[in-house]
Amino acid sequence: MKVNKELVSLYESKRLNCEMSVEWVLGYINKKYSALISRQIITEMPQDYILSEVDDELVKAIYRKFDSSIDINAIFNFLCTMALLLGGEE
Repeated sequence: MKVNKELVSLYESKRLNCEMSVEWVLGYINKKYSALISRQIITEMPQDYILSEVDDELVKAIYRKFDSSIDINAIFNFLCTMALLLGGEE
């Protein structure tokens, strides 16, 4: 997974885990509403990123909630940002 470096830095400074945070926030996402999210909103990827391994089950969970035509890296970064704004892992 390509994860925005600035986002990784924020997570590290708060001693949080991106993967755990995404799992947490996915539980609050209603597929009916996520279908309303335009590809444009979450497809812009920064040039500066860090590669990070993410569990396959989490990727499957993301695709159960979001359109699989949207880049998984963009969705993951969007979810990491959203989770961070909600306070982290739980």
